[in-house]
Amino acid sequence: MSISKTVMERNIRAYDEDKEWQLPEPGAFMSAKTYRDKKALSLVERLKDVIKELTIRCIHLMEQVKKLTTKINMQEEKIEYLTDRAMGQRMVIDRLQEQAADLGRLKQYFGEERVQSIVEQSKNLERAEKAAKRSRRLHEMTR
Repeated sequence: MSISKTVMERNIRAYDEDKEWQLPEPGAFMSAKTYRDKKALSLVERLKDVIKELTIRCIHLMEQVKKLTTKINMQEEKIEYLTDRAMGQRMVIDRLQEQAADLGRLKQYFGEERVQSIVEQSKNLERAEKAAKRSRRLHEMTR
């Protein structure tokens, strides 16, 4: 971008100052038609070419702006999604930390072995219930 800016500034200065971009004074005894054909038209053609080139560049830049704006919008949506997700995870972490602290209190009060024993009994009970449900489903499916 900075290179393009420098080139653009140089071109602007050239359009203002260089003789090739200035309409020359007509020569002595030069008719208007001759002046138009030999001097004015060539300058007008060069100016048309510059305008065409600038128009094309402008269109390319507008396309780039559109693409980048779309990309920015998508990134903003993604950031918002990930921020919401991180906040949800933070709440889960807070809840788990509170439960860990509660478990620590139980271990302090009842003793670690007793609490561990209760947890193991609870897990075994859950496994037995799952197995019973599975066997009931299998039994119902085979009927």
